[in-house]
Amino acid sequence: MIPKTKNKRQVAPRKISYSNEIHGFPESDNFSTEELKSNPFAHEDLIESRSLAHEGRKGLVPSKNPWHESPQYRLLSPEEPNTGIWIPRWLGHGIGNANRTRILAWLLWWFDEESTRSRFADRGVERFPGYGRELCRARAKNANHDRCLGTTYTRLAQEVNLSKTTVKGQLQALAERGLIQISRNDSRQHDGDLLITMCGPQLADLYYQFSKDKIAKDEFEENGPHAQRLSRWENDVKDLCKARIKPGWFESNTRRRALNRDSQANFPTSKGTWVPDYLFLICDKKSAPAWVLSQVLWWFSDRVTRDAISLGPRACIKRHRHLWIAKSSRQLNQEIGLPESTVRTSLNYLIGERQLLTFDKWIYDRKRDRSQPMTHLRPNVPVLEQLLSNSDIHDELLDMEMTRLYPY
Repeated sequence: MIPKTKNKRQVAPRKISYSNEIHGFPESDNFSTEELKSNPFAHEDLIESRSLAHEGRKGLVPSKNPWHESPQYRLLSPEEPNTGIWIPRWLGHGIGNANRTRILAWLLWWFDEESTRSRFADRGVERFPGYGRELCRARAKNANHDRCLGTTYTRLAQEVNLSKTTVKGQLQALAERGLIQISRNDSRQHDGDLLITMCGPQLADLYYQFSKDKIAKDEFEENGPHAQRLSRWENDVKDLCKARIKPGWFESNTRRRALNRDSQANFPTSKGTWVPDYLFLICDKKSAPAWVLSQVLWWFSDRVTRDAISLGPRACIKRHRHLWIAKSSRQLNQEIGLPESTVRTSLNYLIGERQLLTFDKWIYDRKRDRSQPMTHLRPNVPVLEQLLSNSDIHDELLDMEMTRLYPY
C-alpha cells in the first residue's frame, strides 16, 4: 500500500503549499511500451494536462465518474443541514491525536457564537433567526464566574460518537496540557454533573504556534486586551448581587480568528477540514481515516464563484481518463496536522480495507521528487455511492442529529 519512505532524500521536507494546478504534469512525450499498455490514453492526457496548465486551469476537466457530479456529493457538503465537525488545521498540528482533536474541536464549537451560520460552522444544532452575535452556546458558570459547559461524559460521548472511556481519557489528557479545566458540579444548578472550561491563554498560544498571528500573541499578555476586559468586568460587577460571566476565551478576538469568524472572501483567517458524520460512520467511527478521507475528497469538490459559476474540481491531474491528486503522506500531514505515520496508516485502511480510495504511483515532479514515483489518489466513487446510500447509515446519522439537536 503506502510504504514508509526508506530514503528520506527522496522527498525533502518542505513547508510549502503543494498545488495540483501549477506543477506536476508529465514532462516527456516518450512513453514506454509498458506505460502505453497500462494507460492507452497517455498522449491524450499529456496534451490536455499541458493545455490546462498553460491556460491557468480555467476550464472544466472531463473525466469518468467525477465525484462532484455524484448524487451523493451534496450529502457531504458543509452547506447542507447534515451534521459534522469542522477541525481547524492549527488544532491538528497542535494536538496530533485524532480522537483528542475531534473532541476539542467539538468543545470549541460549544464555546462559539450561537448565531454562526457559515460554511465552516457545524450543522448539529438548529439556529433560529434573531440570535445575537454575543450569545454563546455554553452558558453555565462555575464558582469563579468562568464560562462553562455543563455536560456529562455519556452525553459528550454521544455527541462526538466515541466511547465513554475514550472521551474520559482524552478529556483528562487535554486537562493535563492545560487547554481545558474539568470540575464536578455537585450543586446540580446546571445540566449535567461535569463543568468544562476553556483556557484562553493556552489555546491562544497553541493557535499562535502554528499561525504566528500577532493578535493571539498580544491578547493575553499582562496589559493586553484580555486584561482590560477583566478590569472593566470587575468594575461593572462591584455593586451587583449576582455577577455576570467573566470574560474568557469566548470574548477574545483570538477565538474569532482561530475559528475563522473574521475571515473575508478568499482570505480565511484559519483553514481547516470539514469532517461530515457520514464519512465518520462509513469509516467505522475511526477519527483519523475519516479526517484524511474528508481532506482528499475536498480536492475533488467543486469550486464555485460568488456568482454560482462552477469552475470544476480542484484536482486536475488526468490519467486513465480519471482525475487524480498527487499527495504523499507527508503532504497530507502538512495539510491536516496529523502525524505522518497516522496519515499513512489511515491511507492503507482507506485503500486496502475499505476500498474508499484508489491508489497508484506515477512520476509527478522529476526535479522535486528526484524522479521517484509519487502517490496518486482518487475517490472510489461507486463504493462511496453505495455506502452513502445505505439505509443503516442514514438511520444512525439521524440518531446523531437528534442527539445534537436535543442534547438535554
